[in-house]
Amino acid sequence: DNTILTLPENIASGNQIATLKVEFVKEGSTLTFAGTTASVPAIQVIGVKSGRLATTATALTATELAVESGVVGLDVATLNAIASLSDSVTYTLYGDGTLNKALPGTTPVTIASGTVKPSAANQFFGRTVTINPGATLDVNGFAQACTVTLAGGTLTNTGAALSDQSAWQTYGITLTADSTIGGTADMRSLNTNWAAHTIALGSRTLTLDNASKLYWTNASIENGAIQVARGTLDIGYGWDKDTGWTKKEAEATLRNVTLTVAEGAKLTLNRGMTIEG
Repeated sequence: DNTILTLPENIASGNQIATLKVEFVKEGSTLTFAGTTASVPAIQVIGVKSGRLATTATALTATELAVESGVVGLDVATLNAIASLSDSVTYTLYGDGTLNKALPGTTPVTIASGTVKPSAANQFFGRTVTINPGATLDVNGFAQACTVTLAGGTLTNTGAALSDQSAWQTYGITLTADSTIGGTADMRSLNTNWAAHTIALGSRTLTLDNASKLYWTNASIENGAIQVARGTLDIGYGWDKDTGWTKKEAEATLRNVTLTVAEGAKLTLNRGMTIEG
């Protein structure tokens, strides 16, 4: 069940503990590492129930994390403290924080609460990242080549602009609940090598509340509603690396989409656009 484990500073010295085995006896319960400076050896999560690892320790270090089965939840501080992460774990992230490492493998990631920021490009490479209600993925000015499921959360960029060769790449965006794309800096959705990708609205409403510009390049935008509340939505626009990063207009399709543009906001539809009812 929910437990606070206060660790002495020398828990890993003198071979006192080789592996700290954790079994969650109640689904969704939490083990919190406490203490001043806690050094944990290998952590092995056993059993079939999923739970969460958290820390209130001033400084926590851990050698590795292995998960027998299920889904393990980690606050960002705990994840950052673990030197070696399993490439087969399905991660659920909690709390505000900036990742200090790329996640290994390509298993799905869920951001359950708080605002999670990468500190480098492609820390979510090749994954499906689900953003739950009340949670935020702030790409923080770093391109992330991944697939995004907006499940009521927010995708945003408060770092450097991502509008040209530093574009935030995506293999697609899917809505499973009304969601938001926001931020204070440019963002651009562009698949690898200009390949087509889909923004599947799923009969939901996507609100765009970005103080700058959002570019959708070679995208099929389907089945739902888009509200441009602030900033500019530019569809079919991009930069061509083969011509020295000059402006390029690419194909894009709006299919069964209701568009609403608020006063002061802007919608730009470029050549090559197809609009279908």
